[in-house]
Amino acid sequence: MKNESKKAEKHPSARTDKKKYTFLFEKITDALEALEKKDAESAADILKDVQCRAKEIFANSSHQEDDSLYPDITKRMNLQAIGYFIKEKSTSNRINYGSLSQRNRDADKALDSTLKELLDEKTEKAVYNAAVDYAMEKEEIQFSLGMKIGAKLAILLLGDLEYDY
Repeated sequence: MKNESKKAEKHPSARTDKKKYTFLFEKITDALEALEKKDAESAADILKDVQCRAKEIFANSSHQEDDSLYPDITKRMNLQAIGYFIKEKSTSNRINYGSLSQRNRDADKALDSTLKELLDEKTEKAVYNAAVDYAMEKEEIQFSLGMKIGAKLAILLLGDLEYDY
């Protein structure tokens, strides 16, 4: 896999492709920020531009040699990578490919283990309950925001019967 990345970096279009995909991610982030500010019109304009640029990139990538960055990028296209990029404005190689249930169990075990190492049993329970309450509130906020953004995007994408964007 490292050889593929090095091979892609040597490809003349690798730097250009990276800039194009970074541009798309940045524009999608801009659209999400516009939606958070309740500026649906700006978000729709940004998303229309992103759609056009994505079509150009896809059309151009189908005519490139096999050693382009396209396969490398598709490996990173998952919700964890996209979410990290939106929040941190950078990419992350720390992607957990386990199921959601397994990831949840692993996170619980890691927290339990750390608390047991650092605290006595009584304090551990108090800290654990406070941490869970905090995490649940943050999770609910993130879920609500995600649902609202998803609904707004669906309305923007499906609101006009004349066009498919």
